[in-house]
Amino acid sequence: MELTEIQPDSGKVGDSSGTAVAPGHIPKKLVAIMIVAIVVSSAVFATWFFFFRHWSIREVTSQVIDDPTPAAPGFKHSLAGKTVVVEGKVTNITTSATSIGQMTFVELDHFEEMNLVVWGSSDLRIGERVEMNVRFEWSVCNDEQHVYSPQLSFPNLFSIPTIERVLRSVNFVADGADLETTREDNRSVEVSVKHVRDPIPLEAANSTISNGHYSWAAEYVAMLGEPRFGDHLDILANLNRTDSESGMIHFTDADHDGFLDDGDFFTLNNLTIPATESGFKTYIFKIAWPRDPDWYYTTESGFALSYLPMTRAGLLRYNDTGTPVARIVRDPIPSGYEFTITKIEGTPLEWGNVVALMSPSTHAGEWTPSTDEMTGAPGISKTYSPVSSGNYSVVLRLTDAQGDGLMDEGDRFSITTEDSPFPNGTFASITLLSTLSDSTICMGQIPMNLTPTSRILTENVTAGVRMIFGPPHTGANVSFENFDVAWRDVVILISDGNNTLGWTLDSVIGVRPSLLPGTLGSITVACNISDIQGNGYINGCDSASFESTGGDGFSNSVVYTVSVIYGPSSSTLAGFSFSG
Repeated sequence: MELTEIQPDSGKVGDSSGTAVAPGHIPKKLVAIMIVAIVVSSAVFATWFFFFRHWSIREVTSQVIDDPTPAAPGFKHSLAGKTVVVEGKVTNITTSATSIGQMTFVELDHFEEMNLVVWGSSDLRIGERVEMNVRFEWSVCNDEQHVYSPQLSFPNLFSIPTIERVLRSVNFVADGADLETTREDNRSVEVSVKHVRDPIPLEAANSTISNGHYSWAAEYVAMLGEPRFGDHLDILANLNRTDSESGMIHFTDADHDGFLDDGDFFTLNNLTIPATESGFKTYIFKIAWPRDPDWYYTTESGFALSYLPMTRAGLLRYNDTGTPVARIVRDPIPSGYEFTITKIEGTPLEWGNVVALMSPSTHAGEWTPSTDEMTGAPGISKTYSPVSSGNYSVVLRLTDAQGDGLMDEGDRFSITTEDSPFPNGTFASITLLSTLSDSTICMGQIPMNLTPTSRILTENVTAGVRMIFGPPHTGANVSFENFDVAWRDVVILISDGNNTLGWTLDSVIGVRPSLLPGTLGSITVACNISDIQGNGYINGCDSASFESTGGDGFSNSVVYTVSVIYGPSSSTLAGFSFSG
């Protein structure tokens, strides 16, 4: 076969000398050109594939890595500084009002694990397709550094803002103070005391602010498990002092009454905010009483917690849903308990927008009132069919004091058993929920005939000793369930080992009444009661003092024992021993 010579000017590829190209031989220059073309086209394709083509939300999720553990995830580090376009069909939209503006979670393609985030007003609709730029950046969340995106809910926007809601529920169960946070400016937060069951003397309470340390699930677990309360940033050791040691905490006793109670507030200043839009810096603020900043989640202490997630724009918290909060008091009645609404914060709901849940219960353990059946003459009542709760049947009775069909102040609800009293040693509760927001309006706990107890503190006074009561409670580990103990239901005894002196309180008492002195061996002892609220009940920080008013006084060689006996159960509510 004859070879055809390819000339340089023929328009075909050849070598520069115009000689023929032998079969099987490719010039080096051509090889280099081909390699460069392949590399460039691959790079262009890779760049297009990763950054210019539209991504699905599932593909974005595939870029999540353990950084370095599953509890501290982030996106691949190679994404930092890059922007991609995420496209998909809108399948759900959830909008929440927050302290820094309206936040909307946009679910794409029925993928719930990760949502787009839109701040401000949005005209997106379910069913339409959306394209959105998603920017990745190096960001810091407490002690960790990861690649995040401010346009994506994962990992922190789903979890971190909800911690405050959970802690407010913890405060509710622990019956501490209900705290509400408000953004003052980017670096300041006001913590308002919305409710305190028992006003707390300022000198008996302290407050601390501590750092958060983690991100995502680890932060959630840390805050609700064992927060590292030891590394306080600042402490206000006594609320009488107004300002903390480093000036981060300022306390205002709004009514100047010397007690921590409704309406008082704290201002937290000089809080650190993150440098990037997707970053978080978190704090936990704690009030504790008696004066011990490291008590936490024990039945002996009172406490209230507030969680502060700070963004570059300041405090991020969900605004209230509009669900009213009811304050209730509990009174025993035959075979059960009655709860009276003493205060409503917010707009009262119609009874038709309320559901009552019994716990523990079977699937039938709920009642659904209607507005019509609770509308009529003042004091109109309705008794509902029993539901099964454990091994007993429970009946709910509602009473509308005004007969206006609204759940408001003065209304009552009672829980009774049909056959026998609530069994001893078990817990139950009745919760009223709003059907409009699925949020709790109030929860009444039923102590089930448990024996009350009270942790006490003691201090020396002139010629004697004083015992300061903690809030009486059930003493169980299930929850910190307060127990109403009337002064008239207790007997106070003091013994020197051979002789015993006792006092009973037959009526409701006021502040600092003195009981008649009595003889204990060779000395005369007076008992002085301080009922701070003057309500006839033993509340936290109420006290009883024992002073020698005659004879030689309390002896250093004698051990004296004080016992406070709760009459209905003939059990010891509190007690201690001392020597002169």
